[in-house]
Amino acid sequence: MSREEIKNVPEDFKPFNPHYTIFKSVKKGQKSFRITQQLLQSLFNKAKKIGKLGELVITIPANKQENYILRGILSKEKK
Repeated sequence: MSREEIKNVPEDFKPFNPHYTIFKSVKKGQKSFRITQQLLQSLFNKAKKIGKLGELVITIPANKQENYILRGILSKEKK
């Protein structure tokens, strides 16, 4: 993923974050995470209400030293 740098911005300026982010992780002892329609609908509704993009970040252990991190932007598509 590439990122665009913002240049010539005053030090005290805090950039606008266009995402509403929810962080989820597995419970101790689990090695998987179920993404439910209820979770996605909740994220979508909250993001829409505040006018941001919904972002879901899921952390799942790969081994004792590392985690997999899945980041996704949520949108709806009409059929």
